[in-house]
Amino acid sequence: MGDEAGISFSMYAPQDVEDEGLPAGAELYTMGVQSSVNRGGALLYFECVSPQLKGSDKAPLRIQGGFGRGKSDAPDTREYRNMNMQILHTMTLKLVKELDCEDNGGLPKVPVLTPK
Repeated sequence: MGDEAGISFSMYAPQDVEDEGLPAGAELYTMGVQSSVNRGGALLYFECVSPQLKGSDKAPLRIQGGFGRGKSDAPDTREYRNMNMQILHTMTLKLVKELDCEDNGGLPKVPVLTPK
């Protein structure tokens, strides 16, 4: 297995999830506004309304979380794809709690690992 991995968070525009253009080999999951996994990582889009974020009650902050494993010889199996999403979900919940997003940003407390 490779020894590089990373998680990043950024803002996204509504059109980023509307086209649902996924990289080859990726599949959509049912969590959040949109979520997807592939062999090397996962993406999770959600919206945050928080008293810490001025105006978010009118226009929620749209956040994209991404997890990538870099080069890896891990097999492309459901188990590894689910693990990618579990890692990203856990870190995203930490951010959601830190930002005090209403209703956990629409995310479940336990990851829903169901392909769409």
